[in-house]
Amino acid sequence: MSAPDIGDRVRNALGAVRDPCMTAAGLDLSVVDLGLLRDVRATPDRIDVDVTFTEPGCPFSHRLLDELHRALESLPEGGHTHLNIVWSPPWTPADMTPAARHQFDAARRRLGPGATRTIPVEEISR
Repeated sequence: MSAPDIGDRVRNALGAVRDPCMTAAGLDLSVVDLGLLRDVRATPDRIDVDVTFTEPGCPFSHRLLDELHRALESLPEGGHTHLNIVWSPPWTPADMTPAARHQFDAARRRLGPGATRTIPVEEISR
């Protein structure tokens, strides 16, 4: 089996891993849809995956890493895997697939203007 076949199977397996924040928001977006998967280097003996998060303080990062590990371990080559967390370049919504951006934008339109807002620090400290 060639390395590209393995890489495709890795991407497919990780495409089944849903982002917990998106799921909580009612969106069915995977780490692949969101563009969190940065690079896959695969051989018949080893799988290395570079992944990022939408923000460094993501409260679901441990859960997401666990699910990514489980997805990789389900592959025949999954015994020799390594996940690397990378922060450069930082994630932006431009990293999403066009279909994911469409789903995300549709959800924002459903919320309507003013549904969310940034709260100034002065209001929090009162």
